[in-house]
Amino acid sequence: MKKTFRYQMTLIAIISCLCFGGCGLSTSDVESTTTDYAADVTEFDEDNNEDGSDWLTTGVVFDYGTITRGGESIGVLVTINDEGASFYYDTPTRELFESVSYPFAITDSWDAYNDIFFDDANGDNESDVTLHFLHEDYSFTNFVWYWDKDNGYVYQEEVSFFRKPATFSGETDF
Repeated sequence: MKKTFRYQMTLIAIISCLCFGGCGLSTSDVESTTTDYAADVTEFDEDNNEDGSDWLTTGVVFDYGTITRGGESIGVLVTINDEGASFYYDTPTRELFESVSYPFAITDSWDAYNDIFFDDANGDNESDVTLHFLHEDYSFTNFVWYWDKDNGYVYQEEVSFFRKPATFSGETDF
């Protein structure tokens, strides 16, 4: 009886590991369904891709967030490509809200994308944009844009960096 119980518990543990083992996958562990990593959503029809599928389900949306503009909070979906990032209203209909352009191309943008923040970095009560990339060689890229009501997002070279080598002192480089 004890052997049967032990075998049953072992079998349950193996099945649990197999069932729940995929829960910790990161986006780098899963292949994208999009074949052109530099694809920009603007190449697609109003709401759908060239094949008629919903643009929200294709893998071009990397992240989401909330941008504050004039005291109003606006939900946005983030797309990334080698030249910049675009922010679309968080709706099924693809409608561009705003975008930023990198100062130079990030050729591994799809693989290196790490995070985006829409915090107010300069204290003007408007959302700014901070994009983080972690490259395969463990270097970091950190781009920052401040919102300017007359010029839109303005790149901030003095607080940005490109492929800064990682330091392993236990502190974050961001």
